[in-house]
Amino acid sequence: MLRLGPSLPSLAESVTGMGGAALAPGNITPVAEANIWHDPEAAARVLTADWDVTLVPLLLFRR
Repeated sequence: MLRLGPSLPSLAESVTGMGGAALAPGNITPVAEANIWHDPEAAARVLTADWDVTLVPLLLFRR
């Protein structure tokens, strides 16, 4: 989406996404979570864009 609409960060104050597995085993490999693993380039664009980012890790979804 950012590649097609580079002005998107100016239209959104913040972004919340599910990704990462720092304190829990990943769901793709022992250290990787699916949302980041499948498209790391897109994840990097979202995480470095000019908006506030809240990244919710996999640990919060495990019971």
